[in-house]
Amino acid sequence: MAIEENWPVALAQRTRTGAVTWIVRLGFAALVAGVLATTVFAFGLLHTRPSMPGEAEVLFEAARMHAHLPLFTDPRAGALEYGSYASRFYVLYPPIWSWMLSHVPDVLAQSIARFAGCAAWFGVLAWLAVGASPRCRPAAIAGALYVAGIFVLANFATTARPDALAVALAALALDRCVQRQRLDGWSVALFSVAAVMKPNVMGAMAGVFVASAITAPRYTLRNIAVAILLGAAWIDVLEIASNGVWHEHFVCSFGQPRSLARAAAGAVDRLPLLGALFATAAWLAWRHRHQRGLGLAFGALLGAFAWACLAFSRPGSASNYWLESCAVCIVILAHAPLPDLSAWRGTRARLAATAFAAQAIYNAGAAWEGTLEAFAKEPARARLAQFARETCRAEPNDVIVADEPGFELEANGRILATVFTMNAAVRAGKLPLETAVADAKRSEIRCVMSAHGEFDAFLPEVGAVFRDRFRFVKEEADWKLYARP
Repeated sequence: MAIEENWPVALAQRTRTGAVTWIVRLGFAALVAGVLATTVFAFGLLHTRPSMPGEAEVLFEAARMHAHLPLFTDPRAGALEYGSYASRFYVLYPPIWSWMLSHVPDVLAQSIARFAGCAAWFGVLAWLAVGASPRCRPAAIAGALYVAGIFVLANFATTARPDALAVALAALALDRCVQRQRLDGWSVALFSVAAVMKPNVMGAMAGVFVASAITAPRYTLRNIAVAILLGAAWIDVLEIASNGVWHEHFVCSFGQPRSLARAAAGAVDRLPLLGALFATAAWLAWRHRHQRGLGLAFGALLGAFAWACLAFSRPGSASNYWLESCAVCIVILAHAPLPDLSAWRGTRARLAATAFAAQAIYNAGAAWEGTLEAFAKEPARARLAQFARETCRAEPNDVIVADEPGFELEANGRILATVFTMNAAVRAGKLPLETAVADAKRSEIRCVMSAHGEFDAFLPEVGAVFRDRFRFVKEEADWKLYARP
């Protein structure tokens, strides 16, 4: 058998190639570990963790519709169907998801909605990866695993909030646009329903419209007209259902003052987790922009990213605003082929493989850290809500006030007032400060739970009343319960 003349060089090259292969495999193993962490979190705590903001309001609204109670009430007068202590609330989102959940029993609504969120989020990522073109499938699978294994995204996507369902609809609409190389009526309908279900999921639609208008202005104008008609129809439904007050509820829920510093902080905060994904998807979409479908996807990514940055400028913003941008990235990875990397050798290949593996390991570590912390804290917080129900509500009219709406829903079976929204309403003059202070002094309040410092989340005047009247009783996972002595 002939022996290679330059066998030392050949052996060295094969060794380096083998090393790169093992580094890449390590990266894929880390991606799978991250997905394992988020699925353990999502399904392991499906019935345990208390409702988070945005989730609690949806479930409360669904319960009111299920009980045939009016949804749009006047917070100044308050809703008195539950007892002498009024519930003062603004409808948080356009109530299409709340209406859907109102058709199931209250005791099942949270579990069903959370399962739907899990199925929508993980399902649409899997659908995009499996449905990718053959050349793009490995990159799409890696991207889907990458996104599915990010804890701060799964934390919101796997709740009863409408985020995951809206993002899934927008992603399917964009995927249809890319495959058909144009914006069509069905895509417009899916985009429109997504925007109605969750108003912050409209950046991709706006970006697609702009990109389509550049190449096919007359055709795009017809589709924009369809979107406007669909939006107008939904506004008419809200106008009739709310007796003309839906816009006040919407503005009070989302019309807080904007801040450029807050927008910058929100955009930068998750770049260690998401920056590489965004950069790769943007590069690929720009590289293949001559393909009309991927040109639309590039517009969608810019629109989703810009809209998320704008959304971060308001108080109460969170990582769920990145869900749409991440889904757009997977659509791009599913249809934009990577360049031929077979020519990469030596140091260049090892650096690329090492960067991929390091990012995957970092994300997996963050996912498992978040999951383990959640398993330590969420059951403890649920126990605190159970303790409050058993010890603070001696009489039917007794209530437990909290700065977390999910705790109020767990402890009272209803939301008394979403602190964040009501504080903004008072500052904007929509609700008298005297009403908030008078509520804080009512005898029906037996306990107060504070998750954000010692009553610091409440208005200063309300916090002062609570400090004077309540004393510390119990703490679980940073949540503190106070009771009247």
